[in-house]
Amino acid sequence: NDGLYLFVRGIDNKIYLNRLSGPGWSGWSGIPGGGLTLDAPAAVVLQSTLYLFVRGGDNRIYDNLLAQAGWSGWAEVGGGMTLSGPVAAVFGGELWIFVRRINSVVSQNRLITGGWTGWSEVTGDHLTSSKP
Repeated sequence: NDGLYLFVRGIDNKIYLNRLSGPGWSGWSGIPGGGLTLDAPAAVVLQSTLYLFVRGGDNRIYDNLLAQAGWSGWAEVGGGMTLSGPVAAVFGGELWIFVRRINSVVSQNRLITGGWTGWSEVTGDHLTSSKP
């Protein structure tokens, strides 16, 4: 409820934020904690917390949460490597992320009470060459 957040990957592969609130944009600023990404970031809000996801330089997925206390810092969403940046959505009151794994299948991971469920293939026999 405090504005519209826009995230981009800069030409230096760092993540930047610009927030629209009230009269205009805040201006671009780097996300605290550093880190580099190979793809565009994904962001979603669940229960007053903004979740930001990226594919790190090591082809693993990381998140950084923004709540009232500020940014949490980057943490790996465990479970292996990916060939694409993440896509995030809230469905049924749960946070879901999707990626193209190294075997070219689309995989999902859900955040539930207690943590992430772990990566599992989205059912259906289909390979992809792109981000979901």
